Formats: sequence, structure tokens, C-alpha cells
Amino acid sequence: MPARAEAEDGSAHRAQVRLLLDRRIADLERLLAVEPSAVDAGPLKLRLCQYHARRADDARLTLAGAEVGEVVGIDAAALQAEVQADRAAALGLLGQLIDGPEPLEPGPRRDAALRLAATLRLASGDVAGGRLRLEQILTEHPAPDDPLAGWAARRAGELLLEGGDVGTCPEIERRCGAGARANPSDLRALRCLAAGRACLGKHREAAEAWHQMLAAAHRVGSPITRDASRGLASSLEALRRKDRDRFLARVLAPELGGYVYLPLGRRLAAAGQHAEAFELFKRATAQGLTPGDRQHAAWLGVDTAIRGHLGDALASDALTRAGRLCTEPSAVEVPPEAQSRAEQLVHGAQASRTAGKPWSRAIEDQLFVTCLQCFPEGPLAEQVRYRQA
Repeated sequence: MPARAEAEDGSAHRAQVRLLLDRRIADLERLLAVEPSAVDAGPLKLRLCQYHARRADDARLTLAGAEVGEVVGIDAAALQAEVQADRAAALGLLGQLIDGPEPLEPGPRRDAALRLAATLRLASGDVAGGRLRLEQILTEHPAPDDPLAGWAARRAGELLLEGGDVGTCPEIERRCGAGARANPSDLRALRCLAAGRACLGKHREAAEAWHQMLAAAHRVGSPITRDASRGLASSLEALRRKDRDRFLARVLAPELGGYVYLPLGRRLAAAGQHAEAFELFKRATAQGLTPGDRQHAAWLGVDTAIRGHLGDALASDALTRAGRLCTEPSAVEVPPEAQSRAEQLVHGAQASRTAGKPWSRAIEDQLFVTCLQCFPEGPLAEQVRYRQA
């Protein structure tokens, strides 16, 4: 089977990488055994630590590929033990290099050792040990624009954020702010800073950090844009209407609107702010990131106009937009989320009559026509034709 062959190829490649690492580790250990000089041994020991860490990472990634394990029969327990053994070996050597009788002198090698030690401690679940190494980095690198200090500050802030204690919100903002200032292109630092500000109720400042993160992620094509757009939508929802409008009009970069209008509109619709949500869905219909997003926004606009009682004119306008998107030459298959919304609306039309509060006949007729335009086959089409009859 192709899947099995692919998995076995991947397993063979990993085995080759691990064999190479094993050989390099053995070579370094032989060198260290015959070379007692601490000056020469320091760089060798650091490289040995890095090889052990790489070996642990390789095994950990193999563990994460469960489908590979199922196909080629990987022993997960043995691999987990191997990860721990490699990390322990690396951490033991790093301890000697950092705190031993003849530690590495300040400089790039010591910095690499400190960063690796903090990373491995945290990866192995030793949060207290990881924090100590992070604080050691911050002590040895007091300059606010030092990239390593910025990394350590961001990681310390993320640990506080993961702890979920609202009492640490000021410290989260301080740490992650330091990380963002030292490393302006670090998207994780911006995300942490935005979360810290939101935690403090500084929603306008949080929105600015989310926007900065979204713009940076958009420039490099990072998938983290989705996280940033959801965060920005959350912060904007928490603002007053006039502050939100000002942000959308004056701050939000035009090329980023497609990331924001749909998630923000959904939040506002759920909060009962139907008129504002409708306008955002209208924008998303024109500026959505993908054809599927634009069709989803169109049907959310229909739903908001009808259920939000915004009047027949806006409901008809929304239905016309939805129908146009389904029938234009570049139309794609309507996404399931949009079809689900259309189905709910068809059921809603029946429920409104049952409840004695029927929608206008013109809107109901237009809804059925638009459904047949967008979904000409399948259960929904059959249901609509039955209702029309």
C-alpha cells in the first residue's frame, strides 16, 4: 500500500539520521576521552549536547507521528525512554558547561548552552528548572535590546500565561513586552503581549498588538494569521462601538480586512449586535480571504438580516449577494458551513409560520430561489421544492 511504503520510507530516513547522530556522538566522546583540556573540550561538549538534543527531538517527532508508528510497529515506550535518556545526557553535560568548575566564558557558546538548557528543561516538563535557566539568561543579559534576553523574557511570559493566574497579568505584559521590543519580528512575543494586555483589560492596546502580529504574519505568509485574526476580533469585540469603528477605519490595514471581518462579525452577531455584524459580513463577502470564506460570509449576512429583523430590504440585498456568489463564473462549491446556515434558514421559515410570526412572503420566496441557485441538488433542494409546491 502507498501509505505503508511512504511510512517505511520515512522510518528509514529517520533511522539513517539517527545512525549519523550516533556516529558523531561516538566520535565526540572519543575526542573528549583523550583531550583533557577544558578550553578545547568546551566547544566539543556543547556540540555533543546539541547532538543529544537533536536525537531526542527526532525520537519525539517519531512518537508524534502515530500513523507511522501504527504502520511500521514503532515501540512508543522504548522511544519515550530514548527521548528522556538523550535529554538527560544533554542536560548533564550542559550543567557542567554552565555551572561546572571550568564553565564556558560569556559569549555565543555559553549563550547557546543556556538557551538549550532552558529549552530542554521545559520540554522535559521541568518548569521550575526551565524558569531558573531563563532567569539566569536575563541576569547575564541585562540589555533590553539583547535578542537572547528577549527570547527568555517571552518564554517566561508564556509560562505565566499558560499558568492561567490572573494575578500574573502585569508580569505577563512586562515580560512579553520586553520580548517584543528586543525581537520585533517574534510573532509569539506579540501574541503573548496581546494576551497579557487583554488579561489586564487593555483591549485597545491588545488590539494594536494583535494587529501588529497579524500584519507581520501576513507579510511572511505564516499560518499564525488565523490565531492573530481571532485574537484581534476578540479584542475589538470588547471595545465600545465608536472605538471599534475608529480602529477599523483608521488603524486596520486594508489588506488585512479579510482576516478580521468574518470572525468579528460572528462574535458581534452572537452578542446580538446584528446591524453592525451585518455590515461586517457585507465587507467580508467582498474581501474574504477565499471564495469559501466569502460565501460563508454571504449566508451569515442573510441569517443576520432575517433573524436580526433588519428589514426586508437588507435581507433581500443579502440574498442577492449570496445568489450572485453561487452563480458567478468563478464560483466554487459552497462550503459546508454556508450550506448548514442555509438549511437552518429554511427550517426557520417553517418555524416562523408555526409560531404565528411568519417572515414576509417575498423574503421566503427569495430564500427558496437562492437556495436552489446555490444547492441545486441534494436533500436541501428536495426540501425547498417540496415547500414551494
